[in-house]
Amino acid sequence: MEAPRLVRTIYAVRTGAFAYCFLALGLLAWERAAPPAAWAVLAAQFLVYPHLLYLRVLRSQQPRKAELDNLFVDSTLFGVWCAYFGFEPAVTYGLVAGTMLNATVSRGVGGGLLSLGFRVIGALAFVAA
Repeated sequence: MEAPRLVRTIYAVRTGAFAYCFLALGLLAWERAAPPAAWAVLAAQFLVYPHLLYLRVLRSQQPRKAELDNLFVDSTLFGVWCAYFGFEPAVTYGLVAGTMLNATVSRGVGGGLLSLGFRVIGALAFVAA
């Protein structure tokens, strides 16, 4: 069965955008002499994770719903990165705006607000750890 168009579109956008995020955040990580573990997690998050999500969605009984739910997973994980980089304004703005826009376009204003809430949860989880 072929994936719904929305799923294919989000996968393509996520894959490209996350590769760009890897480059941008990688420059900041390099500048701050991030440890090897941070580089490994950064690569896993931004280069491997989009493909794993797509495989999960393809195996789902409800691929469209699974993909829309993945947007909230993205938001949560981006909250972690915002906290890791000390809420650097450029990083935080970019990561917040991107996923809130995706969630708002896909799920309406409520989705955008939920995206923001999940980001706060991710950031708080990182700070607490």
